[in-house]
Amino acid sequence: MRLTWLAAVVLLPAGDDKAAQELLKAVRERIEQAKSVRIEARIGTVDGIETIWDATVSLRLRGRDCWALEVRQAQASKDSVEGGNVTAFCDGRKIILAAAPAGASLPTLKPDDGGQVLRWSVAVGGLSDLESYLYRDPDEPPAAPVAPVIADVKDGGTQKVGDVEARVVEYSIRFGGPRLSSRVSKVRLFIDPASKRPLRKEFTTEGGKSVESYTAFELDEDLPDSDFSFQSNRRLARVRAAQIARSVSLYGTFTGRHPRSLDDLAARPSHLEPEVFWPEGGFVLGGVVPKDPWGRPFELKVERSRAWVVGLGSDGKPGGSGDAEDTEVAVAPVTRRPVGAPTERLRNQYTARVQIQLLALALRAFRDSTGELPRRKSALWEKPVDSVAWPEGGFLPGGRVPLDPWGEPYRIISDPDRVRVQVRDPEARKLSQKGLAAEETKKLEEAARVRVSYEERRAMNALLDRLSEDDFDAREKAEHDLKAWGPTVLSILEERLKTEKDPEARLRVEGVRRAVPAGRPAWSKELATLAVTITRSDELQGDQAQLTACQNNLSQLWKMQCVYMSQFGGRMKRMPDATGKEFWLALSKTQPPLIDPTVADIFICPASGKDSKDGGCTYRGPAVNVAKLADGDVVGMCDDEAHGDVAVILRKSGDAIVISRSDPLYEAALEKTKP
Repeated sequence: MRLTWLAAVVLLPAGDDKAAQELLKAVRERIEQAKSVRIEARIGTVDGIETIWDATVSLRLRGRDCWALEVRQAQASKDSVEGGNVTAFCDGRKIILAAAPAGASLPTLKPDDGGQVLRWSVAVGGLSDLESYLYRDPDEPPAAPVAPVIADVKDGGTQKVGDVEARVVEYSIRFGGPRLSSRVSKVRLFIDPASKRPLRKEFTTEGGKSVESYTAFELDEDLPDSDFSFQSNRRLARVRAAQIARSVSLYGTFTGRHPRSLDDLAARPSHLEPEVFWPEGGFVLGGVVPKDPWGRPFELKVERSRAWVVGLGSDGKPGGSGDAEDTEVAVAPVTRRPVGAPTERLRNQYTARVQIQLLALALRAFRDSTGELPRRKSALWEKPVDSVAWPEGGFLPGGRVPLDPWGEPYRIISDPDRVRVQVRDPEARKLSQKGLAAEETKKLEEAARVRVSYEERRAMNALLDRLSEDDFDAREKAEHDLKAWGPTVLSILEERLKTEKDPEARLRVEGVRRAVPAGRPAWSKELATLAVTITRSDELQGDQAQLTACQNNLSQLWKMQCVYMSQFGGRMKRMPDATGKEFWLALSKTQPPLIDPTVADIFICPASGKDSKDGGCTYRGPAVNVAKLADGDVVGMCDDEAHGDVAVILRKSGDAIVISRSDPLYEAALEKTKP
C-alpha cells in the first residue's frame, strides 16, 4: 500500500544541492513504498558534555496502520523532558499504550496517524522527536500530525559508517506537532548509496546534539500479525506465571514456608500447625489455581528456601521458542516465621489483606496481558470480542467481586491512570500494632517463632562448619549457600554466634548475618492499610511524575534540616532530636518557621491524595536520633500505597531513591524509620 502523506513534506529548493535533494527524495520514496520497516536503534542526546538521554528503540511498521514501538531508557537526567519508557502497539484497529511517561497521549492518535508519524520519523525526522506527539495538553483536542518542513538540503560529502562509504546529506528541519512547531534542527543523514537506507542521523538543536545509530534497518520483511498486538498467548503465559508466583509469595509470607505443590494455594494443607493463619478461600481467587493459555497446569519447583513457578509453553516440553518458550518466575525466600490470628479482628484484618492483594494481582495480570487497566469491574471476567489471548474463566473467577470479611463487596475504583482496590472504609477497618491488646501481641509473637526441620538445621550447620576451612573457594561457596536460605538461616546464625570460638569464623558468620536482612515479622508488616493502588505502568517507576515530586520533597526537607542545623542547632550544630514525622515537622516550629504554612504541602506525598494541614506529614522520619545514624543509613521514607510496587527512601547522605518493595533495602528502611 503506497503512502501519500509524504507528499505533504515541504522542500524549499532555493540554494539546495540538486544531487542531495534527489538522494533524500529517493530515501523517502524507498521507505514510503516499503511494505514493512523494522528498525533497532540506539539514541543518545548530549547537552554540552552531559548525556541527558540514552535509549534503545525497537520499531516495526507494516502498511499504514500496523506498528509497534518500544523505547527503553538507559540514562536520563532528572530534568529531561524526554525521559521515560514507551511501549505502544497498534494492530490496525486500536492503539495500546502499555507504558509511557506521565502526560503521554499517544492513544489520541488514529492508527494510521501513528503510522504517519513513525514513517516520517524513519524517513527524515528523528525517533527521539516522537515526544512532540506523545506530550500534549490534556485540554487540547486531538489533532492529526503535522508534516515537517525541510530546507537547505545540501551535499555533506562521504564518511565511513562501519564498512560502508556513506553519503552524507545535510538539511534543516522544522518539526510539526503542538510542542515543537518552532524548533529547527540541523540534520546530517548518513545514507547507504546502494540500498538507499539511513545508517545514522545526527541532529543539532539549541537543546544539544542527538545521534541515532541503527543496528538493524530492514525493509519489506514479512512481519507477522503478532508483532503488532500487545496480546499474545506467550505474554499471557508469563503474566499468569508471575501472578501465581506472587500467590506463592503471599502463602510464604503468612505460613512462613513455600507450598509443597500449587494445590496447597487453594486448600489448607494438613501439615500446617493449627495456630497458623489461613484466609478464607486460600491464596488464589475463587479457590482456582490459574492454568497456562493452553489449559495445562503450571509447575512449582522448590529448593531450600527458594521456589520457582514454571510453565512449559504451548508444546508442554522443556525448551522451545515462540509460544513454545518456557516461562520461569522466581519467588522470594521464606522466613519460617508464620502469621497467627488468635482473634476474630486479626483474622478479618489478615483475610482482607490477602484478598486485596490477590485482587491487585488479578488487576496487574489484566493490565500486563492486555496493555490497559480495566475501565469497569466486569472487564475482569467478560471476554472482549476481539481478544486474541484470554484466560479460561477470566481474571476474576466466578464473574463477581468477592465479599470482604465484613460481608461487603470489595471496591474496585477505576481512574484513567490507576485502579484502587479497597474495603469500603480502609482507615476505619485497619488494625494497627498500637491498637493490639497485650495478649494478642504475645500470641502473634509465639506463632511467629522460626520453624526449621531437623534436616534443614543439620544442612545449615554443615555449611557453617565450612566457614572455618582453609580453602577460600569452599568458604565462599558456603557463604553463598547460607545466604540462599534467606531469613530462615538467621536463627541458626544466632545460635552459632553464641558458641563460635574461632575469631575468623565468627567474623564470617557475622558477615552472613549482615547480608541477610531480618525484616519486620509478617504479622506486624501486614497490619497495613486495606487498600492497594495499581498504576498504568509500574515497571519499577509507577507514576514517574509523582515519584519524582515525592523524591524532590524528601530531598528539600533534608536540605532544610541542614539549614536548621546551621541556624538552630546550637553550638553542636545538631539536627532536631525528634523522630518519625516529628523530625520533619520540627522545621515548621522554629521562630521564624523554616517551612511556613504556605508551603506545608512539602510534608505531603503528591501521590497520597491528602491535603496539607497543620501538623500533617505523610513521610516517615528516623526511628532514632539522626545523629546516631551513619551516612548510608535511611533517615526518611515514603511508603504510600499509591506508589504501587515501589517506595521512596532518603539516605543520610542526601540521596532520595526509588526502590522496589521486594528489595531487601525496603525492609531495612522500614526498620530505620517510623511514621
